[in-house]
Amino acid sequence: MNITLRIALKYLTTFRFNHFITYITIISIIGIVIGVAALIIVISIFNGFAEFTENQLQSYDPHLRIIPKSGVWLNYEEVLGKLETIPEITHSYPVIKGRVIISKDKSLKSITLNCLKLKDFAKLEGFKKAKIYGKLNIHPQGRKLNLLVGAMVADDLRILPDDTVRLMSLNMIERSLVSLSYSPGLEAQISGIFQSNNIEYDNDFAFIDFESGKYILNPPPKSASVVDIELFDGKKTSEIQKQIEQLFPNLKVETWYDLHKELYNIMKLEQLGVFVVLSLIILIAVFNVLASLAMTVVEKRQDIGILMSMGATPSMIRKIYLYIGSIIGLFSTILGTIIGLVMCYGQINFGWIKLSTTKFLISTLPVSVYYSDVLLIFAFSVIISFLATIYPAKRAADMVIIEAIRTE
Repeated sequence: MNITLRIALKYLTTFRFNHFITYITIISIIGIVIGVAALIIVISIFNGFAEFTENQLQSYDPHLRIIPKSGVWLNYEEVLGKLETIPEITHSYPVIKGRVIISKDKSLKSITLNCLKLKDFAKLEGFKKAKIYGKLNIHPQGRKLNLLVGAMVADDLRILPDDTVRLMSLNMIERSLVSLSYSPGLEAQISGIFQSNNIEYDNDFAFIDFESGKYILNPPPKSASVVDIELFDGKKTSEIQKQIEQLFPNLKVETWYDLHKELYNIMKLEQLGVFVVLSLIILIAVFNVLASLAMTVVEKRQDIGILMSMGATPSMIRKIYLYIGSIIGLFSTILGTIIGLVMCYGQINFGWIKLSTTKFLISTLPVSVYYSDVLLIFAFSVIISFLATIYPAKRAADMVIIEAIRTE
């Protein structure tokens, strides 16, 4: 074994419990361990909530959405025909979207009306998990339109399943103003009320069948507001997005991430803030390592002088201190990483921390371990631990032999 490494290990394994520097070193190790473990645990919890949020949103939103760059409508038959050439697409369908006024008695509210063909509506996975009051049905019965509305829409208007409401589009309002006549709108029956626990959907969305939507919103023939796309592999959204953009240079292609970019940016900002705050624990602990090593340079100056007089070079002295600091940092980081991963996988496999299902959508605290995050935290801790040893190592190596062995 290298002589400098042996000396460093000898120093680290010889603890004097009546010595102040020993306690500083122990505190430094504990601080790094706690900091690393806390970072891994908290970042994994954030990842778990992010994954849960993504799954919730993707239950209603498509992997990709094609929208017009200019104007309101696109020719969905042309788009669907070209999309058949992409084998990664499992399902694509047109959606007519528009703002309408929904009213009940003297109450009214502006909402987004989503118009889908019945076979496409049946494939929306989110409704299989949502709470449904009444029936999950948008199939018109003769001239009676069936409407599915969000829970907060129903609460604002005080409507229940089987109630009758009126729908009025912007086109209807415009025609009424131009002709100076009153338009009562179209009657629709509330077939059901859905609760997705997503404010955007519950407070603003209503669903109706495609043909009824065409009558209400009056789009041009063979036109839709958007074309939604589902993929076999949701992780290939960026790759397929580029292919579709080449097929339709005049249209805009958005991923599920683009549809909720503000929400994801907020979650990333929160993760960054947590990383910065918890990193301070590691930085303070590493500063203690620097302080303890700097004090040992003063305390061990005679030993350093004796080593130099025996032939140790300044480079060897520098390496001894670099080894000491690096071993402390590496050992503490490994121990903190093990504790953090054990806690995370314990929560994943055994669900130690429970959540009330009456208040939350999940029964246990969600945790998801990303090894890229673990490696980043590990590297950060080891690197700053190493950097903290540079100053004490340089100071010890620059010591003059005569001054080092001189006694007061």
